[in-house]
Amino acid sequence: MATTIQNIISAFNILYSDCLNDHETNKFYTENKTELLPLVRYHLLGYFGCLESKAQIKITRDKKGWLDFIINDDVAVEFVVKNTNYNRSILNKNTNSDDVKKLMRYEGKSLLILFDLSPNTANETVIKKLEEYADRPSLGQGNHNKYPFNVVYFYQNEDEITYKHINVDKNGTIKWLSFDD
Repeated sequence: MATTIQNIISAFNILYSDCLNDHETNKFYTENKTELLPLVRYHLLGYFGCLESKAQIKITRDKKGWLDFIINDDVAVEFVVKNTNYNRSILNKNTNSDDVKKLMRYEGKSLLILFDLSPNTANETVIKKLEEYADRPSLGQGNHNKYPFNVVYFYQNEDEITYKHINVDKNGTIKWLSFDD
């Protein structure tokens, strides 16, 4: 059975909610990507049953990179965390350009997961950050195959834990797949 983007979003939504709701016993909101990756790996492995971590991909003619996860040999996932101690710029497109390049080069479905663990993130801030991803980074000279990718931004605003989801097609056009304002 093929894994859908919505299945993966549901899995990360559970994980994100748990990271924020367990303040007394685990202070996940203070941890960075390196500290959270083992937790994410075990969560996804339990949720999907099949997971490859650290899959290599060719980004440009001279550069290779590693994807964080490939779920069920079907969907590539890159994971970025902004904890309460980091500046919000860690979730910017420019900061994550290498992650975006890897997803642009992946031929199947791909997904960039952004976890903003800081409290009270404004919806307007999230929309602005997501719109930046339409300006795709250059892969250098040559006629590179570029594939569409998804970006999902999980955050907590003043009312609830929520997320916004966009798809960026191969031309850099954004399609909003969840827009609840």
